[in-house]
Amino acid sequence: MSRHFKGGFITELTSQSVLNLGCYVFSIGISLLAWFWFDKTFGTTTLTSGLNAMLILWLIIGLFNLWYPVLGIYVIIIVNRFLVQFEKTKLESRNNSNAHTDDDNDLSFLSSTQSTQHLWVAPLAAIFVGCVAMLCFTYIAGIFMDTVDVLFICYAIDKDNNVDLAESEMGILLKAMPEGIVIAVADPVSQPDIVKEHILIMSDGQENTAHVQV
Repeated sequence: MSRHFKGGFITELTSQSVLNLGCYVFSIGISLLAWFWFDKTFGTTTLTSGLNAMLILWLIIGLFNLWYPVLGIYVIIIVNRFLVQFEKTKLESRNNSNAHTDDDNDLSFLSSTQSTQHLWVAPLAAIFVGCVAMLCFTYIAGIFMDTVDVLFICYAIDKDNNVDLAESEMGILLKAMPEGIVIAVADPVSQPDIVKEHILIMSDGQENTAHVQV
């Protein structure tokens, strides 16, 4: 590949970064849509209640988990188990104190054992949806990147075997690029005494040949 596509690593790295960023942005959008839907379904206002410390905290947690979706799913599972157990403990405490609701202290205790599921169910579920979306998008992006890699590798192998690729799909694609691409024809490793020929494919489809001593 390095003999036929100069700067190919930079191009692949840039494409991978663009696809990853696109997956991340789309996952954030899906997570926010899911959050809005969960709020509407459960009758909560965790997303639309205005900018507050709790909303900022959930947004930071969501952005981190979406960037690392596998780790994020594990974090969501652990946090969910902890919060469910916490809610069960409060419910048991409230049930055990139902017979003692006459004085003010007992009433304040009951108010402190009220359920807080409306504060975390919707955002946690939305983050989970976003992590799943991120995994799906990155999988699809990986398929695209692997397909492009196969095309370039097959093109490089054909060039090594002196196959005429002027009318191939890859050759037409390279000719359509706005800048010229350097393609090495001779192998400097197996043929060190041969003058290396570079073909510069220009955007107009013409090939300019330059000879450089290896």
